[in-house]
Amino acid sequence: MEFAIDSNGNRVSIARANPDVTYFCPCCHSPMIQKRGDLVIHHFAHKSLEDCVEYYDNKGEWHRKMQSWFPEDQQEVFNNEFGRHFYDVLTDKGTIIEFQHSPISYEDFLTRTAAYMQYIDKYSKSRLIWVFDYTMRNFYVLKNHFDNSRKRKLRWYRPTKIFNDYQIKYDGYDLWFRIAPLRHKPTYNNDFYFPQLVDFSSTKYSPAYLKVTGIFDDSIVYGEVYSEKEFRQMLLWK
Repeated sequence: MEFAIDSNGNRVSIARANPDVTYFCPCCHSPMIQKRGDLVIHHFAHKSLEDCVEYYDNKGEWHRKMQSWFPEDQQEVFNNEFGRHFYDVLTDKGTIIEFQHSPISYEDFLTRTAAYMQYIDKYSKSRLIWVFDYTMRNFYVLKNHFDNSRKRKLRWYRPTKIFNDYQIKYDGYDLWFRIAPLRHKPTYNNDFYFPQLVDFSSTKYSPAYLKVTGIFDDSIVYGEVYSEKEFRQMLLWK
């Protein structure tokens, strides 16, 4: 966690925290440990997560980078109205943005999505946006779908199952994948290009952020590709 509260309930970032002062978790109110080693990102940590939100303690460098695009008061916002949750970002327009690098179970994904959608529906807020870092996954560009346009049709090698009902159950959220690079699958028919590396560093999309518009049969992904600069500008307007 990057933020904790002091004894007066004021939010304090780890960068501004006094090493000699005790700070507390805004969720479970337990004392926090200040982690300031040379090999890890400075952060607050629980002694035990037994009585708190289990998924939020360990956030990596990419996660922190994405949150840093937004003002501090919009980062790591705690809300307990629909279960105890930390929103990675809650913008001033009411958009909830979640950045996910580590694996997440199908059940946790549905539970969190439902809670976030309750908040948005109740307060007539903007949107829920999920951003998954899938740069270590393999996606293959289907034939005739790697050109100068934004549209992409990809085959997802070893897809996760958490989006099985993406277009049925939760059509109210936006889904983005961070993908770099894209690889072509070795071909045994005419559905794919011959195997070669498609590296977005040689294009204007580096890395690529794919706005998912559809997932078919778990493994075919449709979407539009944007550069990180374009993606960041889009998020900041949400």
